Amino acid sequence: MSKKNSDFEDDGRTVADMSGIERQRIFLPRLPKKKQDDKWEIRQESESEKMSREDRRIYLLGSLSASLLIAGIFILAAFLFIVIFLAIYK
Repeated sequence: MSKKNSDFEDDGRTVADMSGIERQRIFLPRLPKKKQDDKWEIRQESESEKMSREDRRIYLLGSLSASLLIAGIFILAAFLFIVIFLAIYK
């Protein structure tokens, strides 16, 4: 042994606590379990915060129209891509 390694003495201090770390599964990995603190409670909605039926319908139709618009743009771009390449190679 060299002189550097022989002078080392363990003083017992913990640099990083590794006791809570578990071994990862290789074949079927799982997401880590979420620890729920007692100080954080699930907030209950009051009557004034609940969404009405019309509000839910408006939000649903808005998100549906936005997703259909994006899908339409992708379909249009794919169609134009095919038409342009067919025009080039004819």
